[in-house]
Amino acid sequence: MKLPQDPDLFLEYIYGPNVAGSAARPLILLEWIKALPNDAGPNFWRVVADVWSSCDLIPHIHFSVQLQRFRKDAPEIDLPAERVVFRGQDARQRLGLSWSLSREVAERFAKGHRGILNPEPAVFSMKIRREDVALSLSDRNEDEIVLFTMPHIRKNPTIEMIPYNCETAFAG
Repeated sequence: MKLPQDPDLFLEYIYGPNVAGSAARPLILLEWIKALPNDAGPNFWRVVADVWSSCDLIPHIHFSVQLQRFRKDAPEIDLPAERVVFRGQDARQRLGLSWSLSREVAERFAKGHRGILNPEPAVFSMKIRREDVALSLSDRNEDEIVLFTMPHIRKNPTIEMIPYNCETAFAG
């Protein structure tokens, strides 16, 4: 099926009955983005900001390319010049684009979410600069920060795995 190019029609489609949920959504969003002309930055940012938090199993490498493609039209980010952010995930996976201003949120994601469990839960912290941030999202009370590029542990000395007690982090 050809995806609607109009942002409003696309949003209706991606949240409609034809899309099989949060794991399918990022692939459909990526397909729509790849068809956008390079001057469609405002539409790109509007749709990505709307859809991002409803996605799971995001192909971060592919989204990083598209975030950078439309970087010149990125929205202003209201954050300090530097900030520490946190990410919860499986320890064996590459670090992704989505981080949180909240360590507690990262601890919840370390264990897993929406039925996706991490066999080796881990929480990472990292210092970022405001210009590293593509989006700041608060629609799900996750204080989410989406970076333009995926951080690499070997290239960024501020990244560290921080200890937390998986059992007490999820009690209650």
